[in-house]
Order: sequence, then structure tokens, then C-alpha cells
Amino acid sequence: MAKNLNDNVRKTYKDYKKEYVELEVKKERLINEIRQRLLNVATANPDAIVTEMGDTEIRAKSIANANYIKGIEIPTCILYIQKIEEWLAKQNPIQQKEIEFDS
Repeated sequence: MAKNLNDNVRKTYKDYKKEYVELEVKKERLINEIRQRLLNVATANPDAIVTEMGDTEIRAKSIANANYIKGIEIPTCILYIQKIEEWLAKQNPIQQKEIEFDS
């Protein structure tokens, strides 16, 4: 098996710095993508219930604002997307049947 020439080379601070910056850029892109997805699904489905506060249902139209979404933590954004997608699935319970082929 051929050995990679870089296997015996130690990384320098420049290598670590470059990797770190690349990861930060990827993280920021993912965060922006998640927030944009939440804005899109909340705007498209204003009546979806994203959470409850006591006896009050909080609907997607209440959070469908880019500035408001920027203040929401990412795990909560993901949870809200999940809630809206689950709400949508309940609104449209008809699922397309999978076609099975004989082998």
C-alpha cells in the first residue's frame, strides 16, 4: 500500500490556523442556512405551532422575521423547523407509496 508523503510531516501553526478558519466559515454558512430555512418555512406556514407558553400556542407567524430569528439559538431554530415540518406532515397525511421491485 502506497504511503502518503504527508503522513510523516507535522502540521504547523499555519496548517491549524487555515483549518480553523475554514471550519469557522463552514459553521457560519450552516448557521445562515438554518436561519434562512426557518424564515422560509415560518413564512410559508404561518399557522404552524412552533411552541407553547403555558396555555398559549405560539405560531410560526410570530417568529417569521429575519431580525427576530437572528436572536434565536441554533438548536432552537432546528427545533422550530422540526415542529413546522411535523405540523405540515399532519396537515397532509397522504404519503406517496414506495414502489417495490422484485429482485
